[in-house]
Amino acid sequence: MSMELDKRVAEWAVWYHEHRNDGMSIDKRIEFMQKTIDGLLEILAIATKDIQRLERRNGNDEVRRLLLPRGIVLHQSLR
Repeated sequence: MSMELDKRVAEWAVWYHEHRNDGMSIDKRIEFMQKTIDGLLEILAIATKDIQRLERRNGNDEVRRLLLPRGIVLHQSLR
């Protein structure tokens, strides 16, 4: 995958381990988890761009499906 993906995964992993704290209040824990999800969505978006590049798609194609291994079928929209 791309250098950008490698870098962001490493940065978010370090951030997560530096800021997680078992003694957080429930409100702080919710804030922390929301920011963690934002980071995971960013990483997923970068990975998706990388996969599109590998599939030689520019991201503007009408059909935006990922290539899946045989036997795996998606029965609902991922949007």
